Amino acid sequence: MASSSRRRRLDRKMVWLLRKELKSVLRSRWLLVGFIISPLFAWMFQGAFLGFVYAQASVEPERIYITNEDTGLWGDYIYGNLTESMDTLLISELVSVTHEE
Repeated sequence: MASSSRRRRLDRKMVWLLRKELKSVLRSRWLLVGFIISPLFAWMFQGAFLGFVYAQASVEPERIYITNEDTGLWGDYIYGNLTESMDTLLISELVSVTHEE
């Protein structure tokens, strides 16, 4: 029983302390503004920073120059697979060049 009454006393003290803190915050306009406005600015700057980091990490598609010197079936097969999976490999343009160029 002593522990349950002690818990109630702690709970009452905690509620009293919370009420006191809320009253002091509501009395001061600057504290109230600080509790509302400062997190908004902090989250805005955090979002801008994370957007910048993710933008730097993204990879742009590239133009690829390829020369197929294989006269057999495998060269055409690999070239065909490259053209089919250009989006996956982040290839914007696949340029076929000859050895003389």
